Amino acid sequence: MHFFGHRPGSLRETLAISLPLMLAALSIYLMYFFERCVLAWFSLDALNAAVQASSLSWAFWGGMTIVAGMTEIFVSRYNSQGQPKTIGQTVWQTIWLSLAAAVVLIPIGLFASHYFYVPHSAESSYFRLSMIFGALNPLVYTLTTFFVGRGKVKWILALTIATALFNAVLDYALIFGVGWLPSLGATGAAIASSISLSLQSTILMIVFLKKSNRERFGTNQWLPRPSMMLNFIKVSAFPAILYNVELWGWSLFYSMMASTGTVHITVSSLCQSLIYLFTFIAEGLSRGTTLQASAYLANGQWRTIRSVLRSAGIILVMCFAIQILFLAISPDLFLSMFLPMDEKSTSLIPLIQMCTWLVLLYLLLQGFQWLLSGLLCAAGQTLPMTLCGVSGLFCCLLSPTYFFIAKNGYSVAWAWTLVVGYSLFCCLTYFWLFKRLRKQLSLAESSSPPPQVVPMPAEGFYTERAAAQ
Repeated sequence: MHFFGHRPGSLRETLAISLPLMLAALSIYLMYFFERCVLAWFSLDALNAAVQASSLSWAFWGGMTIVAGMTEIFVSRYNSQGQPKTIGQTVWQTIWLSLAAAVVLIPIGLFASHYFYVPHSAESSYFRLSMIFGALNPLVYTLTTFFVGRGKVKWILALTIATALFNAVLDYALIFGVGWLPSLGATGAAIASSISLSLQSTILMIVFLKKSNRERFGTNQWLPRPSMMLNFIKVSAFPAILYNVELWGWSLFYSMMASTGTVHITVSSLCQSLIYLFTFIAEGLSRGTTLQASAYLANGQWRTIRSVLRSAGIILVMCFAIQILFLAISPDLFLSMFLPMDEKSTSLIPLIQMCTWLVLLYLLLQGFQWLLSGLLCAAGQTLPMTLCGVSGLFCCLLSPTYFFIAKNGYSVAWAWTLVVGYSLFCCLTYFWLFKRLRKQLSLAESSSPPPQVVPMPAEGFYTERAAAQ
């Protein structure tokens, strides 16, 4: 088996599959990245409020994006197998799941925000709006996969850029205030994101339901099919659990940074912004290699998985080299996008630069962590991976962060060193699980009966670990 006519597991094949998925992931991250830029220009306090509130809101609805994103694998399969009428029906199942999430998220946003933040504070307002419109995030992912899964990347890229630019303009108008519009700060950023997501999802839905798509892809087959929904949930259950636990962990991490002091949360907020800028690479690559591994495992091509891992590793290292070059040539470019050059913020530059290099190292390790987790998920090794990930989160990140940073006030650079250590732990444990799996597959391949490792369903498996951050 091979994809797009390329040699199985080759660099070209991995790029051909993963690049469209990177662009799909970019559709969400660009909006949040531009939002962080404008908020930083307005006020570092507003930026810090948005970072804390958004981290918590992602912890509530982030897991749904795994189930929503899985649709791309099914769309790609049915499209390549000449079953276009099944595509619309498949997409509708995760549309219903995304809308069902709103039934839970909206009441939390309306009635529970005061349990997490001071009433009427910037954090509370941002969290409330993020929860009320939170279901639009998996909905946008779902509708995007209808196009990306069929190779319609250019149209999605154009819509992504247009939406991101619209959101940036709206951010500026609502955060700073223009004409009759008052200055709303972090609340304005939440309103802008909500409007942009609403517009993007509306445009995607209109195109999804247009006559040609209804006739060719069956996008009018909107009736819920519980058995298909249940299959999506079963396949993504453990990765979704791990993803949500990670997001809750990151929310606690930023809360500890905020409780320690202004410097800690300010530097961490800027670090999160840098993560937003680049994390789509790891996410798209993880999704693509999961698709490859799932297909090859289902067809008994065990040895090809090593080629997939090698090709993806080359891509990650190349991207890391570009990021390093970016900072080496112009180290102040990132700071100028986010940091107002007053006396107070200028004093933070050496500390921010140190943490920036730590973040780049974390992004490289994160890429390998997500890559290995995708391969393990494709082989059905979700439970041991989840146990390792959760134990690493609490033992290597949250517990030492509480002891060293929150209780003893160590520098924020130590906090991001712990982040790197946590990601390194996950990489090593996932690699150990992968080596153990490879040994099992090699033994099974040379013996009878067939391998006992159970791959994901033939349709493939989609895993997404959204900016854990």
